[in-house]
Amino acid sequence: MDPAVYGPDRVNGNLLTLQSEHRSEAVWSRREALEDLRVRANFGEYWNTVKNNWPHDSIVTAITAAGFGWIFRLGKVRHDRGVITAFIERWRPETHTFHLSFGEATITLEDVHHILGLRTTGRPLIMHGYTSTPAQRVALVRDLLGLSPGNDDLRKDNLKIQWLITHFGRCHRLDELAEDFGAQSIFHIRAHLLCMIGSLFPSGSGNYVQLSLLRLLDDLESLGGYSWGSVVLSYLYRKMCDASRGVKIDFNGYATLLQVWIYERFPTIAPRHRSQPQLTYPLALRWVASVTRTQVPHSQSRITRYELDNMGVEQFLWRPYAALDDEFQPDQTLYL
Repeated sequence: MDPAVYGPDRVNGNLLTLQSEHRSEAVWSRREALEDLRVRANFGEYWNTVKNNWPHDSIVTAITAAGFGWIFRLGKVRHDRGVITAFIERWRPETHTFHLSFGEATITLEDVHHILGLRTTGRPLIMHGYTSTPAQRVALVRDLLGLSPGNDDLRKDNLKIQWLITHFGRCHRLDELAEDFGAQSIFHIRAHLLCMIGSLFPSGSGNYVQLSLLRLLDDLESLGGYSWGSVVLSYLYRKMCDASRGVKIDFNGYATLLQVWIYERFPTIAPRHRSQPQLTYPLALRWVASVTRTQVPHSQSRITRYELDNMGVEQFLWRPYAALDDEFQPDQTLYL
């Protein structure tokens, strides 16, 4: 039978108790035409700067040692807001799963491991709320980055990204012959790591990064010990829940993880590569190559909705990572 005949609504309301305020309520009742969600990335100018002004080797080495080498290599990714919107309309905050015509599916730590190459074991990262005065925030930036931001560069507990790009993006202040080269290198490493980590947790501010992330960079040696993959996944869950409830206009989660998960699990929705894609690791790297599908603003979500309505279970890949080499496979008991 054609699943679209019956529609994607719930069978009963015992479990999906938030339907009345869910985005899908407005979509499927046709009460209003919803525009595709705007995907916040925040750090596009930073990635453009890095591409045109490659950082000093010491900075790249430190980024890799901290566990963000693959994210740095991945760089800027173009997001298909229509496809992302259609899947968020299927996301249920009650179960933290996508409700599809043939069942449920969700993004797991195994997906994070293979798609992003981030560590999914280690210490949990628990961000406590900080209370600080404007003077204390300026002192924090000065102590960890070596420069004092202006009044316009700080907004509450956020630092302007453009300030970081201006002072650290092109590494023009680094001189290997200077007496303070070691100290300046540390400041630049922290600035680039702040942009790197901040890109995983985009916010609605658009052009600011949270100072709470800068506080983590006081001890660079301990940075790689956190389970960053777990943090990114939980943040994505939270932001998909936010975007799915009510009629929102923005999506602030790490869209690259969501998009590549869709492409790896749903090959009929994924764009086509212009040439045979390399089975690179992590898998997100092969989706920054040239592809043939072009985003159609304000209509791609409708096309994807139709595809999802009429999709059978045979069009979903349950084991998309089975062909990867053994060296990239995690311990089989890790995620049980």
